[in-house]
Order: sequence, then C-alpha cells, then structure tokens
Amino acid sequence: MITPQDARATEDAALVGFFESVHRRPGGTGAILNVIRAAKVRAAADATLLSDLVDGTQVRIELSAYALDEGQHAYRLLLRMHEIGFVASRIPIALDPIDGLLARSRAREVGRAYADRVAVYEADLLELVVAASIAKKDSRRKIRANCAALPYDDPTASLLRSMLQDEVRHAEWFDRWLESFERRFSRRAVQRATERLTAVFEDLNTLYYDALGSYLKRPAA
Repeated sequence: MITPQDARATEDAALVGFFESVHRRPGGTGAILNVIRAAKVRAAADATLLSDLVDGTQVRIELSAYALDEGQHAYRLLLRMHEIGFVASRIPIALDPIDGLLARSRAREVGRAYADRVAVYEADLLELVVAASIAKKDSRRKIRANCAALPYDDPTASLLRSMLQDEVRHAEWFDRWLESFERRFSRRAVQRATERLTAVFEDLNTLYYDALGSYLKRPAA
C-alpha cells in the first residue's frame, strides 16, 4: 500500500529530476533563479505595502522584517545571476502563481488598498495570510528540489540553502499567524479558506509548469 509519505517522496524525486534537466539547459540555472527572484520581489513589495495598512506595531514589525528577508533574497539572487552572465527580466504572469491566487481570493488587492488609502480588514488578512502560506510552502519545496538538483554548482546551491533556512522560518511564522486567526474566527473558517485557495493554487501550479517550459526556451534561444 502506498502511503501519502511515499507518494510525496515520489513527487519530490520527480521534481528534483525535472529541475536537474532544467539546470542542464543553456541558461537554465539563470532562468530558474530569475523566476525565484521575481517571486521574492513580489513578496517584498506586498509585505511592505501591507505593513502600512495593518493595525498593531508588532504585526508591522514582523511584516517589515519579512519584506526585508525577501528583498535580501532578491538582491542575492540578482548578484548570482550577474555572476553567471544571466540578465534579469520580468517573468510571464503565469509564472507568478501568487498573482492568480490573490486575484481569486476574497481579499482586496493590497496595492489598490494602499493607493486608495483604505484599511485592510481582518477578513482580508485571513485570505492574504492563507494565500501567502500556501505559496511559501510550495516555494520551500521547489527551492529544496533545486538544491538537490545542483550538486555540481555549489555557489548557487549554497545560496539556495541559505534562503531555505529563511523559508522554513517564514512558513512557521505564517502557521502561527493562522493559529491566531483560528482563535479570532474559528478553526473551520481557516480550514475552509485553506481548502479553497489550495485548490486554486493547484490549478495555477499546473499552468506554471506549462508556462515554465515555454519560458525556458527563451534563454536557450
């Protein structure tokens, strides 16, 4: 009988194999780093804006610290891309699953709320934190797979491993935040939001891999 752990191990092994094939392509490593960098830029920007929309000094401090981490990751990825001769560029929208996830969530868009000078309410925050938590866990899995796929490129693998430590800490922070929502709303409310947005993210993740295949042809060309 195949257990869920066995199934996940098989999926993770397949993911490592997939990224190994990507990194062997001309420009493949740079392309993957650029996709990760773009996600970091988006996370840093959203967290920075959100820190000005929420109430509570501690939450603002934590969001600002998170934005700082993500911004530092983006900076270090950009440096590594420069070292290997890959030029950063904006990625196709399909390679930004968090964009589609937030668009299909019930939260108001952070950039729009900031521009309109309106508050972000607790119900919005619940949706945003659930979405960020889902994306963060997926990011951690993909970064871990990329680390395993780069035994011959220690500088890049070391960079990703150092980022992975922050990814684990960020995921734990989001988990604690969700636990606070379970106390303020209910466990069932958090569970429903998580199930709904997880289903959305799985659909978007399928599109992500299709778009990644097309994107990878660009550096090779």
